[in-house]
Amino acid sequence: KSQMRLPWASFKRRNGAATICYNEDDTLLNSVMCVWTMGFTLLKYQAVHFLDDQCLMAIIVTFLGYERMRLVFIFLALWFPFGALALNGDKPKVIQLIKTTHSWDGKQIVYPPGQPEITGLLIEIAPGKETGWHLHPLPSFAFILEGTLEVMLKDGKIKRLQAGDPLVEVVNTPHNGRNVGTTPLKIMVFYAGAVGQKLTLEQPG
Repeated sequence: KSQMRLPWASFKRRNGAATICYNEDDTLLNSVMCVWTMGFTLLKYQAVHFLDDQCLMAIIVTFLGYERMRLVFIFLALWFPFGALALNGDKPKVIQLIKTTHSWDGKQIVYPPGQPEITGLLIEIAPGKETGWHLHPLPSFAFILEGTLEVMLKDGKIKRLQAGDPLVEVVNTPHNGRNVGTTPLKIMVFYAGAVGQKLTLEQPG
């Protein structure tokens, strides 16, 4: 035997049979409040451990009758997304990609003087192609969306990145980026510069 009491009504289950008792105020508001309270309580206190689907449906039908079932379903459809979110306490998932004070070659990051300006670019490089030698006179952050990137410095240092990898690019240091994969390389890059400042300067190979 299982029993549950609510502010608006109570219901019991014995040997698979459901019985419900409620007050005599048979108004639509009271019906809606009973359903809301019942649903809230079932979710929050996980009373579904002793209520299967057939028993729960029998309780709703017995309490409201078939004529009001349509109103109940409309009410539940409107309430459930917000109620479930509030009960579960769902929060946005946050993943820190990187946090550093240095670029990938070990040099400290220094922001340029002037009026700050943020620029975001989506760069796509075909398989086997490269950017050509260049440098960035300002800090920049890259994220590999697709493909494989190989970055080379003049001193021979090489850094290889795959899809999902972050990169704090070198500043005032010539480098060349190459797509060493077999699919298009897509990179999202954000530059932290100043108004009127160039993002990239070409360099001799």
